[in-house]
Amino acid sequence: MVKKALSLGVISDSALHRHMVNKALSEHVREISVSCTPEQFPELDQEKCQRVDCWMIECEDQELDPDAILSTLDQWHAPWLIGLGLAPQSEDLEYLAWQRRLLAKLDDVSSELGNLQERSLEPAREEPLQRDRPQRNLSAEVASEIWVLAASTGGPEAVKAFLDHLPDQIGVGFLYAQHVDAHFSSVLTDVLARHAALDLWPMAHNQHLCVDEVQVVPVDEAIRFSDGRACFTQRPWRGPYGPSIDELLENLLDAYGTQCNVIIFSGMGDDGARAAEKMRHAGCQVWVQSPETCANSSMPEAVIANGGADLEAGPEQLAKALVEYLSTRSANP
Repeated sequence: MVKKALSLGVISDSALHRHMVNKALSEHVREISVSCTPEQFPELDQEKCQRVDCWMIECEDQELDPDAILSTLDQWHAPWLIGLGLAPQSEDLEYLAWQRRLLAKLDDVSSELGNLQERSLEPAREEPLQRDRPQRNLSAEVASEIWVLAASTGGPEAVKAFLDHLPDQIGVGFLYAQHVDAHFSSVLTDVLARHAALDLWPMAHNQHLCVDEVQVVPVDEAIRFSDGRACFTQRPWRGPYGPSIDELLENLLDAYGTQCNVIIFSGMGDDGARAAEKMRHAGCQVWVQSPETCANSSMPEAVIANGGADLEAGPEQLAKALVEYLSTRSANP
């Protein structure tokens, strides 16, 4: 497998985070070409930015407009990583684990870019045309079974890896509940849609939950379910997080019974653990991302400690397991 020496760009409103990323990577011969705040980003030298192979974005400022940054990054056609979480301080017990995960992710990016570079030297061959992103099919089949993909810190990367390994027809509907600032929620759909076979849409009031779709749960407004539809309540989620995974799962369990299931991905805290235990006792499937593959393992570990999980695996393995699970169940009703 070919690896390319990466030139990195780091955008963060945390000076400590930028410093710790620089420290973590300088120890392992990684070059940081650009390190700046979101405010400094528009003023950067364009030629220097064009030389960046991969961007890392980690911001907490609620006034940040992420669309402006990401749309600019898109013009340079370089991959970017978002939602990996702020760097711990070097004396923190989590620092070495965070550094290992960061280096492993960058190794993956480096290998992929190296392979692309190698393929670019091969004789050109005809490639199939890429289809335009379709309009939402308003006559799509309403889903009788729902799987929730729940995540917090490190979630976008893990959920994207999961979705990238699913086929375009799987026969169930998905809800993606991600703890994220409302300013970033509009970006999630575009981030996840890259390379995913399933259609992804922001959730809308009174919209059916349909098979072979992923609907992104709103951050700032709680939802309930009725007759296969998502109903916005015009009130915020209970608790400190948006969306509240516990509240979402409880509402879903009330409406769908055993026809709802959950996969808890990387995240900080224990949101979802209480409701996941109720779901498992009711006969629903409760799966978790294996803690050793998480950017932050607190949420999966809370589920495991609170009542256990039916399956623990990495994102790609979870996708393959879901395809096999649904296929086996269909063949043996």
